[in-house]
Amino acid sequence: MHRQRAMRERNDLRGPDCGHGRRRQRVPRDASERRSPDGNPRAARPAGPVGASSRPLWNQHAYSITNIDDDGKVPAASSWLQNWKVKGLNNFRQNVQGVAAATDRPDMTAALAAGDGCEPRGNVIRLSGRVCNRGTKAAGAAMPSTFYLGTPKDGRTLCVARTTEPTLGGSCARVGCDALEAVSGMVTLVANDDGKGGRTTAECNPDNNRDTMVVTACGQH
Repeated sequence: MHRQRAMRERNDLRGPDCGHGRRRQRVPRDASERRSPDGNPRAARPAGPVGASSRPLWNQHAYSITNIDDDGKVPAASSWLQNWKVKGLNNFRQNVQGVAAATDRPDMTAALAAGDGCEPRGNVIRLSGRVCNRGTKAAGAAMPSTFYLGTPKDGRTLCVARTTEPTLGGSCARVGCDALEAVSGMVTLVANDDGKGGRTTAECNPDNNRDTMVVTACGQH
């Protein structure tokens, strides 16, 4: 298969006003989902940028920061630090602020490089590429990215890939999906795109999300 780079949009290391944050988690639907696989409490956070980050723990009604460790373990009574005696605390039923500001955002970009593109697999064509987070706030897992034949305006969606884990700031993830037709011509990968023009992640710069390459006769006999 012959490939020729057609266009690459400029992907800065950091977008404007991008910052660092914690993993965003889905709100549990029932009691069985309110604990992580190891049995520790699970903290839920709204999907949108509604405020600054906070410590993702709250284990009981009579919560104080010192009555539960960061890993979800409850300290022994003999080693428990009395909240009101710890400098800077004395804040019963209050939490501590996290490191992310309310304005922090991820900044998702796409990359198609040598070794990416398409691979015939029986009756389907496997399309692959990378999505990167140039911000410093993590993007949640299952974020969609879409491969198009031509540009998104052409309306020819090949397939939609999803990340399997959160994409931390400064990291990249390989994504792939199967197209049901032969691929020939310009292929565009758009990060944070559900194939219908929608986004699942609020970004600080939504205009640098795509990369393209020209693919010649992939899957054609």
